[in-house]
Amino acid sequence: MSVVTTEVNKLIREAAVRFLRGDTSVVDFTYEFRRALVVVARTRPLQGLELDLFEALEQWETARWSDRPTVVDRLRFLGTLIAGSAGEE
Repeated sequence: MSVVTTEVNKLIREAAVRFLRGDTSVVDFTYEFRRALVVVARTRPLQGLELDLFEALEQWETARWSDRPTVVDRLRFLGTLIAGSAGEE
């Protein structure tokens, strides 16, 4: 795994942990995730959990207010998977 990929994974994982702890909002989580994506986009397409998370964040942005709690549940689920992926590097 490249140094860039490892650093991006770390940034995304840290953003997910802050979101799961309730330290940040979905909006903050989105901004942090997108900052990490800039690095990814320079080197390769999104893959795996990155792509799943991107799609869920896009869904949250376009969802009606009444549908957002369901999307937040999905974001928390994905965040848990990402936060637990530390040992896969």
